[in-house]
Amino acid sequence: MSLHRQSERPSSIACDIVVVGDGMLGLAIALACRDRAADARVVVVGPPSRPGAASPAAAAMLTAFAEVEPGTLRHAGRRAKFDLARRSVPRWPAWIAAFADRAGVPTPALTSGTVVTATDPAIDGPVLAAIAAAAEEHGVPFDSLELRDVPGLRPRRTPPEAPAIRIPGEGAVDPIQVLDVLDRAAAAAGIERVAGRAIDLDEQVVAIDDGTRIRSPQVILAAGAATSTLLDTHPRLRDRLPRIRFGTGVGIRATTPPDVVVPNEVVRTPNRRDGHGVYFAPHGHGRFYIGATCEISDEPVETPRIAALRRILDAAMDDLSQELGRATCQPVLGHRPTTDDGLPLLGRATDSIWIASGTHRDGFVSAPEIADRLASDLLTGTTTLPVELRPDRMPFPIGRGPDA
Repeated sequence: MSLHRQSERPSSIACDIVVVGDGMLGLAIALACRDRAADARVVVVGPPSRPGAASPAAAAMLTAFAEVEPGTLRHAGRRAKFDLARRSVPRWPAWIAAFADRAGVPTPALTSGTVVTATDPAIDGPVLAAIAAAAEEHGVPFDSLELRDVPGLRPRRTPPEAPAIRIPGEGAVDPIQVLDVLDRAAAAAGIERVAGRAIDLDEQVVAIDDGTRIRSPQVILAAGAATSTLLDTHPRLRDRLPRIRFGTGVGIRATTPPDVVVPNEVVRTPNRRDGHGVYFAPHGHGRFYIGATCEISDEPVETPRIAALRRILDAAMDDLSQELGRATCQPVLGHRPTTDDGLPLLGRATDSIWIASGTHRDGFVSAPEIADRLASDLLTGTTTLPVELRPDRMPFPIGRGPDA
C-alpha cells in the first residue's frame, strides 16, 4: 500500500518501525529491517524529491583507504568509522545487485579503481604514506605510480611526475541509479512511504508537517543534516548529544563530448585539512562528477555560490585535466550531516529512538554495514555497531581525544 497520496492519508498511523529519512541510509536501514522482520509494518518518512539531501548530490565514491589520513588508525573513533567503510566496499557489488534483482531492474554499473594523487607533495605526501601503510596493514592491493601513468589526465598545473597511489578495489557508482534501485526495492518489499517532512519528535511518536502523527515502538532517525533539528524538539534529547550540522557540499555533474577522453576510474587528491582537495568520479557513458566544497553551518544553504563552483572547476582543470572544461555541466548541492568531532552517531539514543546520521560523506559507502548492524541491534538486542560511535558518547574533537 502506498501512502504518498496526501488526500488518503489518515491523521494517525501505527506501525512497527518508522524510519525518518528517505536517503541512502534511511532506505538501506528500512530494507534491512524488512529482511529481518518480514511481518513488521515498516514506514519511511521523507519527501520524494529529497530537497537538499546529501544522497542524490553525492559523488558516491566507494572508497575507504582513499579517505585515510595520518592518525586515522590510531584514533579509536576514526578507526571504527573507517572499518565500516572498509568492510562495506567489497560488499557493494553483491549488495546492490540483490536489491536490483528484487526491484526487477538492471544493476547499476560500479566503476573500478581509485587513484589518489599528491598534487602538492609537501601537503599530500604524508597522506599518501598513511594510505599505503593502511593498505599494507589490511592486505589490500595497491600500486604506486605517477600522474602521467593515469590515462585521460592532462592537468594544466600539476607536474606529470606527481606521485600517486592506485587502489584497484575501490571505485564509484551513480547515486541516482542506486536511489532508484532502493526506492523500487522498498516498494517491492511492501515498505510504506509517507511523503512529508518530520517536524516533531517524542518517544514512539513522529509528527509530520501535514498534521499526521506516526506512532511506533521503534523510531530510526536517518534524516541527514536535519537530524539535530528534529532532536531539538524532543523533551529530553535537546543539547544532550553531539550536534549534527549542515555540511553544505557543492559539486558538479557533467557530460563530456564524444571527442574528449577522461579517466575511467576515480581520481582525487587526498583529504586535506583546508578542504581544498578535488575529486573526479566517473558515472558511465561520458558522465562524471567533480567536487566538492564543504561549508559547515547551523542552517542549510539553498543555492550554490559562484565562488564555490569556480574553485571546483579551477582545481579540476589545474590538478586533473584541462579537458574537463569542455564538458557540459549542472551544479548540485547537498547537506552532509557533519558532527563537531567528525564521527557519526550510530545506535540507540533512548528506549525507542535510534540514530543513523552524522556520517559526513561516508553514509553512502558504509550503508551496507550500517544498515545491517543497526537492524540487527534493534531487532535482536545485540551490539554490533561500534561503541565509539554511539549517540550518547562523550565527543572529543578529532586529534584531541584520549586515543589520538
